[in-house]
Amino acid sequence: MRHSFVWLIPEATVRFVSANGGVSPCYTLPLIDLPGADSIPGSIVYIVARAGRRDLVFARVIVDSVERCEDDAANVLGHLLNIDVGSSCRFIRGCNDVNAIDYETKLFDEMSLSFVPISVEAADELDSLLNSRVNRLLKHYSDREFSRISPPINHCNSAYADMVLIREIALQFPMSELWGNQHIGNPVANLAIEYLKKHPEFVSSGSAEEVIERLSALPPLTSSAIHVSRRSRKGIVTSAPAMPNVDLSLMPIVPQNVKVRKFVARRTSISVDSVLQKTESAEKRHQEMLKDIATFLLSKGEKVFQSESIDMAMRSKDGLLVFELKSTNENNIVSQIAKGLFQLLYYSDALAQCGVTVAGKGLIIEANLTPEMVDVFSRLLANAGMVLYLYDVRNAWPRRVTPELMPTADTMVTDGYRLSAIDDYAEAASKGDSKKMEGDGYDA
Repeated sequence: MRHSFVWLIPEATVRFVSANGGVSPCYTLPLIDLPGADSIPGSIVYIVARAGRRDLVFARVIVDSVERCEDDAANVLGHLLNIDVGSSCRFIRGCNDVNAIDYETKLFDEMSLSFVPISVEAADELDSLLNSRVNRLLKHYSDREFSRISPPINHCNSAYADMVLIREIALQFPMSELWGNQHIGNPVANLAIEYLKKHPEFVSSGSAEEVIERLSALPPLTSSAIHVSRRSRKGIVTSAPAMPNVDLSLMPIVPQNVKVRKFVARRTSISVDSVLQKTESAEKRHQEMLKDIATFLLSKGEKVFQSESIDMAMRSKDGLLVFELKSTNENNIVSQIAKGLFQLLYYSDALAQCGVTVAGKGLIIEANLTPEMVDVFSRLLANAGMVLYLYDVRNAWPRRVTPELMPTADTMVTDGYRLSAIDDYAEAASKGDSKKMEGDGYDA
């Protein structure tokens, strides 16, 4: 049975959960103690903003997992709700929106600001309200709307394209800015269909008509339909329940929100992360490396992404560049490299099964290696089509990671040794979207 919760927040908090204009991949729940956290993954959370005397339904989200945030001294700062963006909706941009009054509810008039479970009847009443507000205007989207759609991959197999577009649109738009028509009642699906008509090259293989047919069949709210299709497709959940799952929901990284986190509860029973558990000290160091590297890449105009499984990814003109980060010490160098190599192969295979082209794979480890180790491990990874990167915090950027993370030549060479056997790696990360990243991704 799916549980439902309401998170009642003050109007002043709305700007902190606004993300890009759509749903955020993660929301900070400022509760030190969170009883019953194991029942939250897979549940519906209605985020309701209290604006004066009115309660406005801000968003309806599906929770993938719950994490506990800690500071450097292991003090609990609160909890994070990681969101299944493609199954979630944001309804208004702010409490002063012209259409905000359409999402007013009286259900919680007697409730104080809190995060609490609600009854099935209350959830049904909210869904009825939200479904009735779906716009069906006869209006065409402009180039301005299309320009806001920038998926983390440039081309996609037809079996996966609808999910990629639904997630991207859910990240960028509130429902009040979208519309359907007399044939397609789901506003998110309507925009995805119009995008495919304008950019048919996005479907790299398979039939775009199949994608449009699936999108046309979605109900007014995306929650249940996208949730079912996302979990049943090859590469998202394997047919054998004992196999590790791979989360391919890539979301933008915001460095200031990369914190030391511990999973409290997750939606899926087995993941690669749970099979390869990090120690607490390794997790802290890992997050420090990720924050430092992502900050540098963003400063150079790159867009960087992550999921619960994939540490870091970047777009290139030829596909996706996938990176795994490993902290190391003198006792675990070999095991860390072995784990990283396995994870990169596993993630890349899952992406390929969904039609995503992986143009490059890189393992970034701390520079605790001897020259002999560098030579051997670089050669081994190159034989598997991967690049070994050394991270040394003592060096200033851009030499903190070697070879350079943003390649500008067909192959990367360090001290005469060809580190990459990947074809068409030229100009990979340097061709990313250089738009300003403020507000993109995780909420503070």
